[in-house]
Amino acid sequence: MTSASLGSADVAIIGAGLVGCATAYHLAKGGVDVAVIDRGAINREASGANAGSLHLQIYVHPHFPDDWIDRIRPTIDLMREGQKSWASMEQRLGTDCGVRLGGGLWVAETQDEMRLIDKKVRAENAHGVMSSTYDRAGMLSLAPYLGEHVVGGSFLAGEGFANPLLVTPAHAAAARRHGARFFTDTGVTAVSRDGAAFVIETARGPFRAGQVVVAAGAWTAVIGRMVGLELHVEGSIAQVGVTEARPNIMLDHLLQHVGKGLTLKQSRQGTYIIGGGWPGRYDRSRDKKHPALESIIGNAWVSARTVPDTAKAQLVRTWGGMGGGSVDGLPIIGPSRAVPGFHVAYAPLGFTMGPIVGQLFSERFLTGEASLPLEPYSPDRLLDRAA
Repeated sequence: MTSASLGSADVAIIGAGLVGCATAYHLAKGGVDVAVIDRGAINREASGANAGSLHLQIYVHPHFPDDWIDRIRPTIDLMREGQKSWASMEQRLGTDCGVRLGGGLWVAETQDEMRLIDKKVRAENAHGVMSSTYDRAGMLSLAPYLGEHVVGGSFLAGEGFANPLLVTPAHAAAARRHGARFFTDTGVTAVSRDGAAFVIETARGPFRAGQVVVAAGAWTAVIGRMVGLELHVEGSIAQVGVTEARPNIMLDHLLQHVGKGLTLKQSRQGTYIIGGGWPGRYDRSRDKKHPALESIIGNAWVSARTVPDTAKAQLVRTWGGMGGGSVDGLPIIGPSRAVPGFHVAYAPLGFTMGPIVGQLFSERFLTGEASLPLEPYSPDRLLDRAA
């Protein structure tokens, strides 16, 4: 028996995370008939399970390839425009998203790490992202809570963090106000062509769409293969921890450690949120993301070493979320010539870049042009890449 049709739309977005909901908001606001389809709930995956960091400086690490900064240089412009998007988000959406833009610190413990920070800052400054380097005394003037091992770092005004539990639902609510429809608990099993339209097979029946946008984060490659595209996105589990509340708000910055894997924030309630990409574990058979004990211990050690006050706070909860990474570290944004009508909206730093990717994608979709060049992020650049 053929399942009853789930419905139809001019554009179907697969994925109800931040990129998908931001894209739905901008398209619906522009008058497009939009439906969002997700195998689970809105904000269930990485968009709601990350540490809330807004990485508006280049994300660097000593173990990254030597050409890393040059490779991802185009994203500096995205970061710059992304900061503007975050700064205006709560006014634009008319709701609290927990956005705090008190500035961002990268800290270093060695001179080799400082040289990497210097290289990062020079690249950022060349693109109008005005970060600055500081020696230890300068860092302490900005952040007197830093530990004795910090020798210097960089600072960027306007960087910060937001609440992952609020941001994506706010975009979904705004999209709904403009007419977007959401189909949750609706897993996609196949995507195929039927004349000028696409048929999206789901667990609740087929859905027809004139055009399809995959915004599925770590599952982008899975959806791409359904139409014959290899999009080279891989998922990995990163974990986050939160402490009990401390009596004083010491830390109004996003703090990152260039060498040891740390992102650190303090909420309005005084809790510390500890992240930094430490790996968790994935139970594929049950689709469960778990923190790993060795990563909990390591992440807490770096945190206490960098900001000693965190050692006084009891760790009360940890969790894991499925993030994604592209093969070249760049976003994937736009249509594919190989499959007309099929589009991709993917960002490696999906929480940071989600709002600006949704905006730029929609600008191009609606007008044929975006306020920043999107050619470096075309999915077609991946077509001939070896797996």
